[in-house]
Amino acid sequence: AKPGDLAFFENSEGRIIHVGFILADQKIIHAHGKVRIDSLDSSGIFNKDQNKHTHKLRFIRSYF
Repeated sequence: AKPGDLAFFENSEGRIIHVGFILADQKIIHAHGKVRIDSLDSSGIFNKDQNKHTHKLRFIRSYF
């Protein structure tokens, strides 16, 4: 994945419920109640404040 790619996240039923823009250094900007910049890994979004993954990664797409 590279900066500008879109990451899509799913719920437990496999439905896409969230999307974010990938930034440099394995970060992602997304809005979940408020705009946040969090870490992204192969499991999904890791929220350092909560010390857990908050969104399960489904796939990443490049549109640019």
